Amino acid sequence: MFDQPIVYYDSSCGLCNRSVSFIQRHDWEGAFLFAALQSPEGQKTISRIKELFHSAPEPDTIILLEHGVYYIKSDAVLRIAAHLDGGWKYLKYFRNLPPSLRDSIYQKVARNRKKWFGEQTSCSLSTRR
Repeated sequence: MFDQPIVYYDSSCGLCNRSVSFIQRHDWEGAFLFAALQSPEGQKTISRIKELFHSAPEPDTIILLEHGVYYIKSDAVLRIAAHLDGGWKYLKYFRNLPPSLRDSIYQKVARNRKKWFGEQTSCSLSTRR
């Protein structure tokens, strides 16, 4: 198992790919590793989550594996933000909002992400600075 947190994302989604690039630019400590949900590692993760929670995550869900714990949707986004430089880390305080409210906003964006940000056939992760 990796010591670093791993972000699993949809590599065919323009928003997801932009988000990965954004995280890389603001992750000064190099905390995160990345894997596409469509990759073999991503598919194993989906299977593990399905076993643990008796349901598969929706295909529009970002997943964060941190210290052996899986986080999805707004929990994943806010935990990722807590590691970023600058003011982004203060987004972690939105975890104080009810998860149902946070996840309803997340789902609205997730449902429309490909319409708003387009689709891609692949994502090429940028190399670090």
